[in-house]
Amino acid sequence: MPFELDKIDRLGDYGGVWSLGIRCRCCDHARLIPASFLIRLYGRNRRLVPIAQRFYCSPCTGRRCACAGKDFDALIWIPR
Repeated sequence: MPFELDKIDRLGDYGGVWSLGIRCRCCDHARLIPASFLIRLYGRNRRLVPIAQRFYCSPCTGRRCACAGKDFDALIWIPR
């Protein structure tokens, strides 16, 4: 079930049982990143929004697209 980014404040919210879905608006490249992966990299107490803003689309960056890899939608997926 998709939600906006403000549903999760810190990476450890909801017990870390959620995923971050990112889709590039330019080329439709998509990736689903589990919270457990983000928690291993950054820790449970880091805020989600600054981390999500650091992501970029690799295919668009490699081919020097007009969006520069930074034009994407980010949603939270929480299982029922």
